[in-house]
Amino acid sequence: MKRRQAEQAGREWRDNFQPHAVILTERTRPEPIFVAAIIGAERLLRVDFDLDGERESYVKKSLEGVERRLAKWNGTIPAFGRPTGLIVNYAPNFAVRFDLRGTPQEIFGEAYRIGQASLLLKGRSIPPGGLPQIVHAQHLK
Repeated sequence: MKRRQAEQAGREWRDNFQPHAVILTERTRPEPIFVAAIIGAERLLRVDFDLDGERESYVKKSLEGVERRLAKWNGTIPAFGRPTGLIVNYAPNFAVRFDLRGTPQEIFGEAYRIGQASLLLKGRSIPPGGLPQIVHAQHLK
């Protein structure tokens, strides 16, 4: 049952794939992990593209995404630390790792995927960014 669900989820992911980048950081496991769960690992590490642009500009857009996050979070990525590079996922079966200068370092035969962290409250999963709304709603009661 779980295997079938995983296969279905993989098919849906491939069918809905959009080119994007993933910021690589000095820590591969977030510390503290609850920060990544509260903010959302994808929100911290994923850079989405305006798909009207050319593929060649994906690296430039990725580097700009790194800079935006560093400006927003005071020079570091919360829970993950300093960026060390990035991977541009061009397709589900093609990705390239770049250094922070935009120089290609390695080619992969599959897209790099961000791990998941989840936060549970009383046994229920809280979506990334959802904790403030829950706390606010509890405060109003």
